[in-house]
Amino acid sequence: MKLNLAIFSAAITAATALHIPASLSFSEEANLQRHFVDSSKSWLSQYVFGENGEALGAFADTSEVTDNAWDVLKKDPKKFSKFTTILEKFSPTAIDHIKDEKDFTIFVPTNDAIPDHKHKGENVYIDSNIWEDPVPNILGKLYAIADKVDMAKEDDECKRKLKRFVEAVVMYHTVGQKLDVNTLHDFSTVETILKEPNTFNGAGQRLRIEQQFVPPATVVNHFAKISTQNIQSANAVIHALDHVLIPPPSAINALFIFAREFSIFTSALQKVGLAEELDLSLDGKTGNGHLTINAPLNSAFERLPPKVLGFLFSPLGGRALRHLLEYHIVPDNSIFIDFQSNQQAKSVESADNDDLFHKKIKAKTLLKDAGEIEYELIKSQTVPYGPYSFDVKLQGKSVSWHDGIARNAAVQVLDELLMPPKHDHESAADQDWAWMQQL
Repeated sequence: MKLNLAIFSAAITAATALHIPASLSFSEEANLQRHFVDSSKSWLSQYVFGENGEALGAFADTSEVTDNAWDVLKKDPKKFSKFTTILEKFSPTAIDHIKDEKDFTIFVPTNDAIPDHKHKGENVYIDSNIWEDPVPNILGKLYAIADKVDMAKEDDECKRKLKRFVEAVVMYHTVGQKLDVNTLHDFSTVETILKEPNTFNGAGQRLRIEQQFVPPATVVNHFAKISTQNIQSANAVIHALDHVLIPPPSAINALFIFAREFSIFTSALQKVGLAEELDLSLDGKTGNGHLTINAPLNSAFERLPPKVLGFLFSPLGGRALRHLLEYHIVPDNSIFIDFQSNQQAKSVESADNDDLFHKKIKAKTLLKDAGEIEYELIKSQTVPYGPYSFDVKLQGKSVSWHDGIARNAAVQVLDELLMPPKHDHESAADQDWAWMQQL
């Protein structure tokens, strides 16, 4: 069974649960993201702008372009006035970054991507409830109040939260190297400058890049399409987006959202206490900051004999169930096709983006004495000079869906369970493990 891409892609970019229809069209998927809520306690408010990472790679000559990225955006109010107005009012620091930093890429939501506030034209004010809205709607409300609110009169806590929220959103839309749309297609994921302590071993949050062929489009994070590409400036390349990018939740929270696909896996994680162990706190100070979750679909569990599945979830099967789940978790390493977080936060991305590769990586799981599992990370071309394709194989089998992005993890989706190895020294009297051998 192949994963329903629309459902899982929304899961990885969502921050709270809601009813999801059985299937979604591509256009419905694109509209779905605006309904997701980023909590008022969201980790977005934890951040301020930090130093931009070293720019990688080369780019076309822009010596004749004299306007910096901010000036380019300001000169196109029909497309970008909402974005620039929000930054002018709530985040001068972000403006300084866009003006002064060198060699970066910024994805900018168009005016259509930021919804008008539902009470446009009426009295709109800031209160604690603003944080209960979806991220795009928060931006819409900030735009609606931009000419009404006096930031100088707002209390320090309010100003701090608004400033950090806007800066975090902008950081998640920014990549620390110049990437035109063709170069974007060289990657499965790219690193943003939004960084959080204790995640990805110091590297930034990631964006997933997809090349859609019918109709042709470059899609970021599964739902946001580049509507205008390769807008040139003296210091950056700008891509206009038809949706706001939403920084992802933790992997556990993302998987919990969609019971239709992952309810057995998440219920099992809860039952044995792994859900809490693998999660990351909102402030990022406790929990797991970089791991890989090889997440089996419900259909993978349903392939088990009913008696075996029943035993695993019975009071007697707790240890066997935990063994099985631990074998699907790789700690201390987020393994994406083009980035692994245990390499001193250094990606395999390089200036020579045209190289194809077929790399094998062995990694230990949470299950002690179970040896290692092997990933094959593949970047290939079907025909010379044709589009790149990406694949992840785990234990020799292609995953159902690769490189799911989460706040603290890479998520590789499986349609078959991984079977822990059998040890000859184990006693037949060990009934829980004896049941495992029936898997």
